[in-house]
Amino acid sequence: MKSIFSSRKVQLITALILCAVLILGATGTAHAMEFIPGDHLPAGQTIDDDAIMSGENVVVDGTVNGTLIATGNTVTINGDVNGDVIAMGSLVTVNGKVTGNLFAGAHTVQANGEVTGSVFGGSASLVLGADASVGRNVYYGGYSLSTEAGSTIQRDLAVGAYQALLKGDIERDAHVDSAALELNGSVGRNLIANVEASTTTAYSPMMFIPQPPNVPAMPASVATGMRIGADASIGGQLTYTSSIPQASAIQATPMGGVVYQTPVPQAETETQPGFQRTVKVETGFWGWFFKFLREIITLMAFGSLAIWLIYPLFKRTSNMIAAKPLPSLGVGFIVVLAGYVGLLMVAGALLAIVILFAILTLGGISGTLFGVGFAALGLIAAVFTFLVNYGAKLVFALLVGQWLLHSLSPNAPENKYSALALGVVVYALAHAVPFVGGLVAFVVTLFGLGAMWYAFQA
Repeated sequence: MKSIFSSRKVQLITALILCAVLILGATGTAHAMEFIPGDHLPAGQTIDDDAIMSGENVVVDGTVNGTLIATGNTVTINGDVNGDVIAMGSLVTVNGKVTGNLFAGAHTVQANGEVTGSVFGGSASLVLGADASVGRNVYYGGYSLSTEAGSTIQRDLAVGAYQALLKGDIERDAHVDSAALELNGSVGRNLIANVEASTTTAYSPMMFIPQPPNVPAMPASVATGMRIGADASIGGQLTYTSSIPQASAIQATPMGGVVYQTPVPQAETETQPGFQRTVKVETGFWGWFFKFLREIITLMAFGSLAIWLIYPLFKRTSNMIAAKPLPSLGVGFIVVLAGYVGLLMVAGALLAIVILFAILTLGGISGTLFGVGFAALGLIAAVFTFLVNYGAKLVFALLVGQWLLHSLSPNAPENKYSALALGVVVYALAHAVPFVGGLVAFVVTLFGLGAMWYAFQA
């Protein structure tokens, strides 16, 4: 029997392509859209065209007969959108009706209304409220997915996350790849799950993702493992993959029975003089998919903070790449080389000084110098590594996004959040390309670091 999971891969790849095409395509036709002044579309007002809204707190109480692109710190849709919605911000809330698809990228996404198409979510948290109804499928990658009792997904669910807390109804199949899975709702057909072994420890999302201000708290983290409640219903077969059996956690009886299987790792052979050992590496589409979405979420989180706190410096640094492209590339290489080599040299010199003071029997001074010196050096190394891993990419992404928006719609007002989101998506897609992605990340890092150098010198 052909695995449904293989077809799900095709659907998810198609979904990613559609996300990129929709974002780029919508921006490409921005000259035909309406840019809504301010950040509020009042009730009773109708836009018979595609619409773009941006602001600190975007609120849509009216009607949009077309595609809606909305970016801001918070985006709240209370009215009707007769088309697709592309929404990005710290908090995206959909209380109204969307007759197309919902594409949401945010720290927290809350869907409480009706979406007649599919939902594509990348966030720290996605919550389908008790009154939420999705007419097609839900594709989600992030930290936590919660579907409350009363919510409905009329086709399939595909999720890659730390935890999936499912209390609503899924009318067809559910594919879950997570550390923790709790099912207390219903799955009309098959549930295919890849879960971690059961533990008593819950991991906090704040370890990985910062909590923006004025955003509702995320659902509490739960312990790893699978838990199928007594009130749950599975109309087909439950197939779960885990390192250990979890039969005791299955309190409901699936109509098609239960199939347990262990992970099948990809084996790689590593040969060294005198012995040979096998290294097992977990690979697969879900790992790539989750990494892709996690990169977008992380960059958007840090980028949004940069726009909020230091936007003039952020923009000035980004513009340095356009003003001095080749010098930025060269200086960026020098910064990387000098940065890490310099840190090693300082660490060596500091260690030598500590040893010298210890030899001179100044033990108290040497101990204090060792603690304070290496603590400061560690802080400097952490900041430098953060700029290499994230700051340089964000500087480049902002430039790319602003350039694309200006090229496609020269008369459009500046939209810093849309520019950042567009640039981050373009970079993440390029970085995800096998073999070439690593080179892209390296070159982008050099450009960004070189621009930082010039910006700080200005």
